[in-house]
Amino acid sequence: MYTNGDYNHTHNYDERDWHGHDDVIGMPFMKDYMMSSMKGHGIIPFHMMMFSAPFLSDYSQDPDTITAMGVATASVEPERVVITMGVETTRLTASAALAENSRLLNAAVDSIVAEGVSLDSIATSRISIHPEYDGYYDDDGQYREDFDGYTVRNIIKVSTDQIDMTAAILDSAVQAGANSVESVRFTVSDDARMTINESLIEPAVLNAKHQAHLALKPLNYDIVGVKDVVILPSGTASPLMRLSADFEAFASTTQIFTPDEDLSVTAVVTFLIGPDYTHCHK
Repeated sequence: MYTNGDYNHTHNYDERDWHGHDDVIGMPFMKDYMMSSMKGHGIIPFHMMMFSAPFLSDYSQDPDTITAMGVATASVEPERVVITMGVETTRLTASAALAENSRLLNAAVDSIVAEGVSLDSIATSRISIHPEYDGYYDDDGQYREDFDGYTVRNIIKVSTDQIDMTAAILDSAVQAGANSVESVRFTVSDDARMTINESLIEPAVLNAKHQAHLALKPLNYDIVGVKDVVILPSGTASPLMRLSADFEAFASTTQIFTPDEDLSVTAVVTFLIGPDYTHCHK
């Protein structure tokens, strides 16, 4: 029996009380002693619990994340053809080179218009004039350059929805004097491209989510939120062809095959992740 203030308590302790009960040494005595001490000092007793649980970090400070990329693609029939071509001429003087270039280019443009393409569909892309030099090594091994005249390069861009006229436009322009075809590109209108890109955003994001789930499943982790989303729409179509040298092979039977344009949207999504407790307890 022991006395502490006005609190009296009698307890007969056996060896288990002092040497441990369920591996806890003197718990009955310690509990009674703490209760009496708190009451004697005007302290209201309360229960204290110690526990262990997974620590969830503050996502705003140091989130666990995974970044996945999803892609959605649509094949679209082109609506327009864009032909980039022109004339390149070299003469001893700049004025002579420019005059000859203008003559040939005007003839090429007239031939394109004669095929039914409106003049409004033809625009100058770029024009350049620069001197030409012929470089060589003389008998003493010294590198030298001789002036070789001026080169004028005038490039136009023909944009039309008359896709079936592509071969005829090329043939007539080359026969009239065009000697440089840089590219033939089949594409869709800007409005159609925007509409298609918008329709591909959702499946691209869902594809990114699916990829993330596949990676997290064997790790017993799951998506708990989204940190960041970046949408990358498709760019312009790739050139179908590029020609710039020998045009003698061009004939009236030139065949142009119209390919479908593949538009794609890429979604790069950074997901917040955490342990999948449901899966762990199955």
